Amino acid sequence: MKKIFNVSGLDCAVCAGKVEAEIKKISGVISAELNFATAKLYLEYGDTANFNELYAAISRISRAIEPEIAFADTQAELKQADELKKSIFNHSNLVRLIGAVLFLPALVLSILFETGILTPPLTGLAWDITEASYFTLCLGLIAFSVIYKFFVNLFKLRVFDENFLMMLAAIGAFALGEYPEGVAIMLFYQVGEFFQRLAVARSRASIRNLVSSKAEYVTLVDEAGATLTAPQNAKIGDKMLIRAGEKIALDGVVIEGRTSVDTSMLTGEALPVAVGAGDEVLSGSVNLHNPITAGVTRNYSESTASKILEMVENAANKKAKSEQFITKFSKFYTPAMVLLAVGLAVIPPLFTGEWEYWIHIALTALIISCPCALVLSIPICYFGGVGAASRRGILFKGANYLEALAKPQNVVFDKTGTLTEGVFSVRQLCLAEGVSAETLLYYAAHAESMSPHPLSRAVLNYANIKTDASVISRHTELVGLGISAEIAGKAVFCGSRELLENNGIAVDAFSIPASATAIYVAAGGKLLGALALSDRVKEGAREAVGELKALGVQKTVMLTGDNQSVAEAVQVETGIDEVYAKCLPEHKMDIIAEYCKSGKTVFAGEGINDILALSAADVGISMGALGADVATEAADVVLMTDEIGKIPAAVKIARRTRLLVGINICVVMAVKALMLILAAFFNEIAIILAEIADVGVALIAVFVARTILTYNPEAERETTAHAHG
Repeated sequence: MKKIFNVSGLDCAVCAGKVEAEIKKISGVISAELNFATAKLYLEYGDTANFNELYAAISRISRAIEPEIAFADTQAELKQADELKKSIFNHSNLVRLIGAVLFLPALVLSILFETGILTPPLTGLAWDITEASYFTLCLGLIAFSVIYKFFVNLFKLRVFDENFLMMLAAIGAFALGEYPEGVAIMLFYQVGEFFQRLAVARSRASIRNLVSSKAEYVTLVDEAGATLTAPQNAKIGDKMLIRAGEKIALDGVVIEGRTSVDTSMLTGEALPVAVGAGDEVLSGSVNLHNPITAGVTRNYSESTASKILEMVENAANKKAKSEQFITKFSKFYTPAMVLLAVGLAVIPPLFTGEWEYWIHIALTALIISCPCALVLSIPICYFGGVGAASRRGILFKGANYLEALAKPQNVVFDKTGTLTEGVFSVRQLCLAEGVSAETLLYYAAHAESMSPHPLSRAVLNYANIKTDASVISRHTELVGLGISAEIAGKAVFCGSRELLENNGIAVDAFSIPASATAIYVAAGGKLLGALALSDRVKEGAREAVGELKALGVQKTVMLTGDNQSVAEAVQVETGIDEVYAKCLPEHKMDIIAEYCKSGKTVFAGEGINDILALSAADVGISMGALGADVATEAADVVLMTDEIGKIPAAVKIARRTRLLVGINICVVMAVKALMLILAAFFNEIAIILAEIADVGVALIAVFVARTILTYNPEAERETTAHAHG
């Protein structure tokens, strides 16, 4: 059984990892993925598990780690949980604000007393007790949630989280008699947490708005008139009215009217698409001009917009290697930093006697060792990269594929529909002696009439005859070879030379153009002739191949089931390094497997016969979301259009995302190291500086991650072109 929960109150990346680990330990849970970037829990549990008991256990265990966390089945429940959390959060903030209001004047007075400008009203022990009590009250009001989590986790032997680190730092400051400093640690920490939560929430919202193409309502029409309703209520076959300026709520086919639609949210293409009766319209597109009526062809959950959003949000579940590494690294990093702090507090003073000086440095180490910024910086980057790619019609099914695509060594293409347009036309008929064109086309058209292959459509268009399904008593499509059928009582073979020769039929050496694809036809054991078909290389194919080479791809390869002469003709036009002709699906898979041994290998294809190759590659790219659904399912990356230029664009987005991940890691670690060094020179204010730096670097990490949303690989391509020009 599988369940997806919306999560409220998940503001800490480190806590998300801990909650996920604890949920996985619950009896009955098969797998659990708590996605911090999308705030969703993906749960798989056994059929025999009691869901209510399981849900209660998940909530109880999660709240022990993160008290504000809540799980909801629906967006409505999530909104309700968010409203409750907001209410509690506002009350909590009011208490913290009272603490801050009490603390700030006391801080000013403390500085004035310490500098001798003013004299304390009390002296000796009475003043010490009064001062300690007052600042303890301020600490309690400002940091009550941290204190609560600290003791709960301490009781359960869960230490080395940020609450533990902050409490140790505050306790250490109080032990040194630095009461204002101890309270200031918590005040800066809480302020930083507030801004970090705000930054993460805004980042999530920005990415969701970027990829969400869902309409909130649909207008259904029938004999009774027009009804405004939620898209979930519509059924296949319903008629929907789409007015000018409205977002299309569901996939459908135009019944009445003509207009232009903006598909940029789905495909990344800026040019509008003209549609009329019989044309398909996709959810998430925007009707630009005239009202149209369309029949619903897919339910809401299966609509294009829903699938895109689902794919983008699910992508973050497949974590990149760097994300997995940082999650594991943080488990060892924080304890190591605590041991370092203990060592700094104890070992140097044994030789120097400067206990207060070194304890200050140790407390600085505790604060700066908080792993939140480090763990937060990576998933936000990858989620942003997935969102930015989806805006351009490039859908990654996992952050791991985004990472893998950053530096491919080999890029392998299928030919038909990938490098070429896949729109064939018959250029020439080659007839065997004594055979008429009508006879050849009769058997060819009937054999191809039950196949969705582009070659089959070209043959049917050229033949232009009405086929009769009743004369076809057997029909078998042999992938990569052609079709075997029984038509009007005769055994018919329609396909490659190999298909006919394998069935004992000799094939004449017809004069077929080198760049053409030949379909041979035989009936009743006799060769009837051949049809020569041609396909055109896609516009921009050569530029895309060149761009991939400029990006560092070592080898570009083309695989095709076509003959060698056709393959070589396409190679000349595109600049591909190597070609393999007459490839069956299993041959493609074997070739891909060999290339994978020499380096990271990407395969791009769009047909059913590409499924094995897509699965064998390190990254499989399916060209065109409206292509073979099975190929789309097998792919790791889905291109919403068949534009080959989107492949180098995807590589650039992946590369930019990985760059931002690296920048974030380096900045976070550099700031932490710098603060430890500065602690030796600015000992008195080192703790406050460390707190400010820890908060600041977390915010910087979020803002760096968000820059991927505005990245434009096409603009980079134009800049490069001008530079070379």
